[in-house]
Amino acid sequence: MVSRPPAAWLNAPVHALALFAALAVVVTLTPGPATALVVRSTLRGGRRAAFLTTLGNSTGVLAWGAASAAGIAALVAASEAAFLALKVTGAIVLVVLGIQSWRRGEAAAKGRSTGRAFGDGVLTSLANPKLAVFAQVVTA
Repeated sequence: MVSRPPAAWLNAPVHALALFAALAVVVTLTPGPATALVVRSTLRGGRRAAFLTTLGNSTGVLAWGAASAAGIAALVAASEAAFLALKVTGAIVLVVLGIQSWRRGEAAAKGRSTGRAFGDGVLTSLANPKLAVFAQVVTA
């Protein structure tokens, strides 16, 4: 029996999926603001807060995917001014979250509810310019 090579159109999606998976692993393993936020949430609110922060961050990643599909991520990736504005916004968000953590102190941290963990995760994710570029590169 003669074996036939697979259709060429089947190779492209498999190759793209393999490249995406490799890139996703590298991006996931590289610590960033979301990782720092999850660690902070874990220390302050336990597993539930860490889970909600991760869920919020994932929601922000999905929002960047939708923005990419709508063309907004392309604007951020192509415009140096938009990228810089998002970068500065992200830095401000992180500074504000850090100041809030510092001002509350350890006593307030133990009694803190996990209600803000989801919102902090979403905000950190949306203010991360790497996600705009990543979403644009992956969907391009």
